[in-house]
Amino acid sequence: MKCIIFDIGGVLIQDHGLKRKAAAAFPGVAPDRLWRSLNYALLPACRSDATLLNCWYRLADELGIRPKEDVLKELWSTADFVDGIELNRDVIHLAHSLRQRYKVGVVSNTMPEHAVALREMGIYDGFAEVVLSHQVGLTKDNAKIFEIALSRLDVEPQEAVFIDDFAPYADVARSVGMNAIVFTDASNLVAELKSYGVA
Repeated sequence: MKCIIFDIGGVLIQDHGLKRKAAAAFPGVAPDRLWRSLNYALLPACRSDATLLNCWYRLADELGIRPKEDVLKELWSTADFVDGIELNRDVIHLAHSLRQRYKVGVVSNTMPEHAVALREMGIYDGFAEVVLSHQVGLTKDNAKIFEIALSRLDVEPQEAVFIDDFAPYADVARSVGMNAIVFTDASNLVAELKSYGVA
């Protein structure tokens, strides 16, 4: 194994604020269903194909719930996003330590405003390559974003491990021949990486 590629949200950072406020905005929806639907509904905003507000309306239509517009306008605004972030320090430390022996990169679905905030926080610092959805016009439901990352990092698919908290995106990475880990917590991640010979 030559390369480890991390997702940001749900892996290097936790966005508990979004989950909590989304649950309040869309009451009565099972958490797993809401999180899965939210991941897909926000993809156009992460490609810069739609506004965030339009994506929230799309999600509301899908779920059959119509929150107040002022609630949707604030939901995951830049200030709201930053306030809701918690750094996953154990994973960040692991990523830093892996850089001594492996090429370490990022593939992330994100929006320009959030990317600016994360860059200012230093989240992207030190990674060999950072592939952000809004910059390449592709999200992690499209295998091409992983092909871009592999090309930039100059590794073959089988030489790379991708880590994401959302299983469908791990499956997309596998579809191009990459190894993939569905993130749950730092200790499990270390064990999973060891199974690929990464230590």
